[in-house]
Amino acid sequence: MAAEFLSTALLLFACTSLAVGFYKDQLFGADLGAGLISNAFGVGMTVTTLVYSFANVSGAFMNPAVVISFLVIRQIELFKAIGFIICELLGSIVGTAVMYAIFPDLSHAVHMGATELGPGVTPAEGCSIELLLTFLLVFTAVATADFSGDLRQMGRFAPMVVGHVVLVDCIIGVPFTGASMNPARSFGPAVVGGYWNNQWLYWVGPISGGILASITYHMLFLSEDIEKIEKS
Repeated sequence: MAAEFLSTALLLFACTSLAVGFYKDQLFGADLGAGLISNAFGVGMTVTTLVYSFANVSGAFMNPAVVISFLVIRQIELFKAIGFIICELLGSIVGTAVMYAIFPDLSHAVHMGATELGPGVTPAEGCSIELLLTFLLVFTAVATADFSGDLRQMGRFAPMVVGHVVLVDCIIGVPFTGASMNPARSFGPAVVGGYWNNQWLYWVGPISGGILASITYHMLFLSEDIEKIEKS
């Protein structure tokens, strides 16, 4: 439980700090496209590092949508899932609060690094984008997890794969929704800064996309793998 709290706190600190840095770069006339790519790279590499660091302790979920997705296909116990989600949400608040304590003025300028809809993007469109981005993320996470034994026994390169998917998702989604893919990512800044606009879509979209991804993978591949394991 503590690992999920700490890893999510570190993730939120990194994500919100990157948002502050991105905003500061724009003040000095930095190229928007280059800033987007560097921001996406920072988030992706942060996820990779945290998964490598915490996967053998708790699985390094850091995301309620991922936890629920694994719960749906019975790869995590209910009470453990509830505990993980609570710790992740608390960690998201602490991570954002630490960033705010370090950058109080700039934090307000970027709404605490909150995920927000881009110009002209409707809530329905934003929810759909979050669903699709999270589908790709969770499908990859489920595919790279080793279900033949302990959930935490992941392939050596799995954290890199997951981190690269996050990087790509950020490049695609940041201009439209901020590319949350994670209710905890949006929850921390909302609590610390009070920015609750369209908060619902950052829960409905990622959780729906994650559940669809895990069920799809389970139906296509996982059920056959489990059958083979049980027979052997």
